[in-house]
Amino acid sequence: MDEPDLRRAAGWPHLAFETIGSTNTEASRLATNGEHDRIWVTAREQVAGRGRRGRAWQSPKGNLFASAAFPVQADGSMPLTGLPLLASLALRDAVADVAPALTHQLGLKWPNDLLLDGKKLAGILLESTAYEQGSVIITAGFGVNCAWHPKQALYATTSLRDEGVLVSADDLFAALALRFDHWLNVWNGGMGTPAVRDHWLVHAVGLGEPLIARYSDGEVHGTFESLDQNGFLMLRDSMGDLRQISAADIFFGNLHKAGA
Repeated sequence: MDEPDLRRAAGWPHLAFETIGSTNTEASRLATNGEHDRIWVTAREQVAGRGRRGRAWQSPKGNLFASAAFPVQADGSMPLTGLPLLASLALRDAVADVAPALTHQLGLKWPNDLLLDGKKLAGILLESTAYEQGSVIITAGFGVNCAWHPKQALYATTSLRDEGVLVSADDLFAALALRFDHWLNVWNGGMGTPAVRDHWLVHAVGLGEPLIARYSDGEVHGTFESLDQNGFLMLRDSMGDLRQISAADIFFGNLHKAGA
């Protein structure tokens, strides 16, 4: 890991690395150690990036790799479930800011993927680490396909460059930092979760459509009904019963790859 540049991003300290193992790991470490109350960590390249459920995340130069770490109360008084929604909203708005021609092609796939014309443009990984009594450090990691996208993936993927838009990782990060700070303030420690949910649904992919919620030990078929007030996916199964989905891989129509 090289020596980073210390910068500012939307009022937050920002450490910018050339190469790093994982921006999430470093941001969480710095925040947990109390070196910074809240911090952004970015890198030109990751060598140990990861996605949801421990999947490897390919991290070549040219794409955006950024992680925000910050403390939140975790005493049960407010739900933390709105955090994936606010993170994906922030990223969606940031991409729309720097690539306005693509605005109407952007969509949000539960819980926190950004799609462009139904193809995965970015992924977000949220992790929590024990901190002081009654609080945790939340780390929100963003991997955005600015210049390159994986050809073999669980879902169809794309990049901004492949869609005809040239955007640097630095420019996208500047927009993301501003938008993330805004939506974090709207969320307001959990009090604003309903407002975040309502805005997220405006950009939701697959509402009213058939879906598959896939778990490690099976899957459930149904229709994407809505999100509940805490941000969990509500699935209407074949028996007409409404099920709450708190964590699963979600596949809609052409996003589903047989055998994946």
